[in-house]
Order: sequence, then structure tokens, then C-alpha cells
Amino acid sequence: MSSFKRYCEVARDAAQPIGQRYKSLRYAAERYSWLTRTSFETVFDDLRDRCGLKVGVPNRDLELVAAAMELENARRTFLAQLNTLTVQRKLEKRCGRRSPGGEWVEALARTVTLGRPAPR
Repeated sequence: MSSFKRYCEVARDAAQPIGQRYKSLRYAAERYSWLTRTSFETVFDDLRDRCGLKVGVPNRDLELVAAAMELENARRTFLAQLNTLTVQRKLEKRCGRRSPGGEWVEALARTVTLGRPAPR
């Protein structure tokens, strides 16, 4: 099991202390932002907006579960699109066509559903 999945499981587990669940959600968001090359702050801001997480206010069970599910869905969607684009790119190379790598990176960046590209 990947650490991302484990962090999401802890975030959804009502038996865990709320502080541990919140930390696990943050760690999962960090993993997602690293995978998608997006800014962690923007990923977490999007989760706050979509799921009603609040800063400085104890979050309830529903918000944490919704945020963990949203994060898992975004990661699953991104990985599926990454796989599709990788297969397309390999097929292009086999056929002798080479589209510029920048187009491939831009297409991948458009599939990110949480967060915005990290500053370079």
C-alpha cells in the first residue's frame, strides 16, 4: 500500500484523533502536489474551498472525509490521464512522429484538478 493511500485512510478513520487525521490529510496533499508538480498551498486551498475545511477552527468528520475522498479522486484521475498520455507518446515515437515535449507537459498540466503549477 502506498503512503498516499495510508494517509488518506487515516484521514477518513473516525477512530483516529482529529489532529492526526488532519496531519495525515496534509501529508497526502503534499504527496499529491509532488506527483502533479503543483503548489501545496494551492492544493490545500482548493480542498478548503471544495470541502469546507476551515483554518483555526476544529473541522468535523464530514469535512475531513470529503477532503480525503476529493484528494483520492483527483490523484486517480491524474494517474489515469498520465497513463493515457504516456501510451500516446510511446505510440507516436514508434511511428516516427515526435511531438515537442512541451506539448506533452502542457497536456498533463491541464489534467490536474486540484492546485496550480508550482513556481519554478
